[in-house]
Amino acid sequence: MRGKLEKEKAKLAEANEHLLHDKVALEAQATVLQDRMTKLGGVLEESERIRDAQTEELKQFQTQEYEKTNRAQREQQEAISSQFREIFRQCSDWAKDYFNIKILDFDMSKFPEFRKELEVVS
Repeated sequence: MRGKLEKEKAKLAEANEHLLHDKVALEAQATVLQDRMTKLGGVLEESERIRDAQTEELKQFQTQEYEKTNRAQREQQEAISSQFREIFRQCSDWAKDYFNIKILDFDMSKFPEFRKELEVVS
């Protein structure tokens, strides 16, 4: 029985030795994985920073493009409005000269021809 116990003890010691060896290997592997996680975390943070910067650049670019387009439309609308104001001014000047009217007492209902011409021009 003692021999059997000795054999069992030797097997357990050998198994313990293997377990200790595996433990050391697993601890080393865990350290390597921890380092890799730390590096990947840094890479992820850098990628997020780059993404955020690019997103901000894209927003600024889109804003600038929108403002350019919007500005062009506003300028076009202003040009058209200015042309209409000029036409109206010229019509008013013509009416004042043609009908010999003062601006203060100008009533379009008294001048149906002028009203028709103004509607055509408008």
